[in-house]
Amino acid sequence: MAVGEEEDAALIAEIPWRAAIAALRPHYQPTTLALALRHFRQFEAWCQDFGRSALPAQPETVRLYVAGLASHFQLSSIRLRVGTIRKVHLLLGHADPTQPLGMRMNPEALTPGAPKGFVRAPRVQSTPAGEADWIATVRSLEGAYAPKTIRAIIQMFREFEAWCRSEARESLPASAETVAAYVEDAFRRVAASGIETRLSFIRKVHALAGRDDPTRAMLVQTAFRRGLRTYGSAQKQATGMTAAVRDQLRSACPATLLGLRDRAMISLGYDTLCRAFELVALRAEDLVPLPDGTAKVRVRRTKGSLHEGSQFAFLSAQAAGDVRAWLTAAGIRDPGPILRPVARTVIINRQMEPRVVRVRIRLASMAAGLPPDLVAGLSGHSMRVGAAQDLAVAGRTLLQIMRAGRWRSIQSVALYAKAAPVNVWAGDPGGDADAVLLMEDANVRRELARRARRPSPSGETAADDHESPEPD
Repeated sequence: MAVGEEEDAALIAEIPWRAAIAALRPHYQPTTLALALRHFRQFEAWCQDFGRSALPAQPETVRLYVAGLASHFQLSSIRLRVGTIRKVHLLLGHADPTQPLGMRMNPEALTPGAPKGFVRAPRVQSTPAGEADWIATVRSLEGAYAPKTIRAIIQMFREFEAWCRSEARESLPASAETVAAYVEDAFRRVAASGIETRLSFIRKVHALAGRDDPTRAMLVQTAFRRGLRTYGSAQKQATGMTAAVRDQLRSACPATLLGLRDRAMISLGYDTLCRAFELVALRAEDLVPLPDGTAKVRVRRTKGSLHEGSQFAFLSAQAAGDVRAWLTAAGIRDPGPILRPVARTVIINRQMEPRVVRVRIRLASMAAGLPPDLVAGLSGHSMRVGAAQDLAVAGRTLLQIMRAGRWRSIQSVALYAKAAPVNVWAGDPGGDADAVLLMEDANVRRELARRARRPSPSGETAADDHESPEPD
């Protein structure tokens, strides 16, 4: 994002650790602060990927993080990253997570499986020849899978590798006993859905390497079921932005260029049920006005599609009006993204960053005076969750909800709408009563989950393909 954009200033103001680093400007060089921002942002992204807290972080979290860096960065670079984690925690009054593990002067002590001290591996080359064999094999999937999926496979298998090193076990090929022990340990810090994802990635890496799949063994399945019974299977879900919340946020957007853009973003995201990365990719040339004042827009690529299709999402008259007001005020007539960055009064001709969606939603919610706990739960995924819940309450049929959100499985819709306040005793729920009951019936959801985990003839489970509600 370009320096000076209002989104960057808002990002620093909204996130405490960024503001803490920015407050050090009189005492450090700009390049040093920029490096610290980048290092802690990478640590934060890693924690989000593995379901851990970045601030405050636990010593075990830092230990695993450094273990993953050990094979890919020089010792001096690891020390810089550990120093940044320590500084941010101390600036915000948190306990230093690097101190209990002896990291203050000796970051190499965090590397698992190295009781005599850190032995740094050779620096990884940028070419595939310098990568581990399994990483090069996973990268051969590029083009068949989204880049984010490939990065997730590599990151999560690296975490599995680090755990195996700390336990003196082999990661590739891994035995069923190793994977079962990993599952039991992972349940202490990762949600059940995250463990299912990790198992699917371990399965993929073994298949790519021509090894037997250890995740299908009864020992692993038993460990997973034991973890479900002990820790539960609840998934973290973004707070739904229902129509009532959406209207409050729209009203809080000022009549400035940035305010008009944010109002269009909120209305567009709610009506299209788009994820943040899909929302910022919507293009002006794909917006089609309809005679009744509504509109439709082409969603070129979605999470579940392998190619650009011709799926259309529909906008209400209110949302269509908000988008028209933004495009007119911004003078956008050329092909390109509908939502673009705003630097004061200048429109930057490129696509908005998906992370900015979350920032702008939270800023609008604070401006609207919403309760702090509601503000904290809102994210770039909240519009999709809230719209699904509203459709369920309104009694829309199951097929209508699946079509609106471009879902491919009933289970995904049930997960999104499970928090919808449906009172089946308040009279005729309207629409498809079976669909409403489906959202509420825990037995049905468990049966769907059981079927999703059942192996298919191709060797994959339905769980590999189904979509989980993201916290964003």
